[in-house]
Formats: sequence, structure tokens, C-alpha cells
Amino acid sequence: MSAKNNEDLVQLAVWGTLITLILVFVGMLFLDSMDFTGQTPEREQRMSAARIVPIGQVNVGAAPVVAAPVANAAPKSGEEVFNSVCTACHTSGLLNAPIIGNKEAWAPRVAKGMDGLMHSVLNGLNTMPARGGNPALSDDELKATVEYMLSKLEG
Repeated sequence: MSAKNNEDLVQLAVWGTLITLILVFVGMLFLDSMDFTGQTPEREQRMSAARIVPIGQVNVGAAPVVAAPVANAAPKSGEEVFNSVCTACHTSGLLNAPIIGNKEAWAPRVAKGMDGLMHSVLNGLNTMPARGGNPALSDDELKATVEYMLSKLEG
């Protein structure tokens, strides 16, 4: 074969390869846009959601029952709220709660001032839930409870 024929064959092979690659690429785009499942997008979404459902749930007991506030009920005193809501943690130190009357434990909290203490009580802090875990308590009842607990530091 002559050099001219070899050049023609190489050029033909290059063009043939290039055209083949282009056809494969276009075919892949075409096939990718096809839906061979026959499923509607809504059904596909439902099927996908069903595949990612958690396999279990954690149940740590019954949800706490919170009594609905009684209309025109007399507000509870700080001592009453403490004895019914706060005492479990703040008399034993459960979950690192500062023990009532412990000046050293309360010092950093007292340094926040009443506004800082109320922010913690209303919104929760560390393991203490918001509103001490009782959403039925009014802001005034919670403030009276904080004042009651602070009064125990003076003794």
C-alpha cells in the first residue's frame, strides 16, 4: 500500500470513531430521557417515599399529660410551682440541676440577672425543658418560682 492509502485509512478510522462516539452519546441522552417503568411522577414519588421509611421508632414512654389551664384559676405561688414542677430536679441535683439553696451552684445563674434567668426558664437550658416542662404555667407563675428559689439562697 502506498502512503496515501495509509493516510486515507487513518483518516477514515478517525472519522468513523468520532461518528460512532457521537451516535453513542446521542443514544445515551435519548435513552436517559425515556421512562421505561410506565410510572407517573406521582407514583414514583410515593414509591420512593415508601423505600425510605424508618424501620423502627423509639418510644420512651407515654407522652406527659399536661392539664389544660383552668379559666380564672388563681395563680399558683412560687412555692407551689416549685413543689409540683421543679422539686424533682432542684432538690436532688438530677440531670445537673443546681440544688435549691446552694449558693455556689447558683452563683453563675444569679450573675445573669432576672432577665437571664427568666430566658432560661421560658426557653429551657441544657436538660431543663422550656417552662420547666409545664406549658400551662404563666410567665408570672414562673417568675414567682424563680424568686422563691432565689429567696432560698439568702438563708
